Amino acid sequence: MHRYTQSAHPRSGLIGCISFVVISLGAVADENRLSATTIAWTRGFAFAVGIFASILTNWVMWPFVARHELKKSLATMMLHLAILYRSVVSKYIYYAEEQAPSAGDTERSEMLEGRLREGFVRIRQLLELTRHGIVGVLPHIQRDLEADSEQRLRAPFDPLPYSALIEACDRFFEHLVEVRQSSLYFQPSLQVNTREVNDSLIPYRRDAVAVILMNLYVLASALRTNQRVPRYMPSAAAARKVLIDRMEEVEINQTQENETNGQEGRRWADVYRYAFASALTDIVEQLQQLQRYTKEVTGEAGFATLPME
Repeated sequence: MHRYTQSAHPRSGLIGCISFVVISLGAVADENRLSATTIAWTRGFAFAVGIFASILTNWVMWPFVARHELKKSLATMMLHLAILYRSVVSKYIYYAEEQAPSAGDTERSEMLEGRLREGFVRIRQLLELTRHGIVGVLPHIQRDLEADSEQRLRAPFDPLPYSALIEACDRFFEHLVEVRQSSLYFQPSLQVNTREVNDSLIPYRRDAVAVILMNLYVLASALRTNQRVPRYMPSAAAARKVLIDRMEEVEINQTQENETNGQEGRRWADVYRYAFASALTDIVEQLQQLQRYTKEVTGEAGFATLPME
């Protein structure tokens, strides 16, 4: 009664009072007038069976923890973003002239994008399940409510890094959609006069694509296995800068050849830059944000201290 009336956490006291009333009234209403010992061990056994059954169901047979499922869902979403990026690059940007994307490819891409948008909705719903306070109130009021709330079995959970990571993944996805849609009206490899010039850019394009895929795979694996992200990751910005510099060199050489032959120069590098640079550069920037927020969630792995021989 003291815990129910005077304590800051009256729930356990309330349960104790209700249990006392139920047992007392049950003993009074029982015609056989069971002894106190019999009532104690029967009620205690029923109570223990209920606790054991709930623990077995919630922790062993069907363990659902919102914060764990949220981390797994983010890892799965990053893997799907890597698959979507690989699909956009191979089918819509760097493809052969005779392998242009068909209407079926566009339809399948739109179907995948719709499913990923639905996935973001489900991930945000998981994020709401992790909140301890009341959603939709002012921050200072929510802090007061959390201070006066009941003690919980699990440790406090900070949803802010997860929320920022979800938003970064969403922006990364939208930039991929923008690249796919803009690539339907422009294809950079077809703007090159010779196949040799196009082939000279393949290593640089390959490196730029591979760096982004590797970063996504590493970040997804870190979230899935709950491992720390390496401090130094391959730089997608550096790989993209090398590609742009090489494209400018090719453009200068091609322009000089066209002027020598009396042909009108094609500034296809400028077209490529203005058609794709905005979205592709935003993808690189969002990848850096993904690294930052994933490190806040899982931690950053530094250099291991090796023993001196």
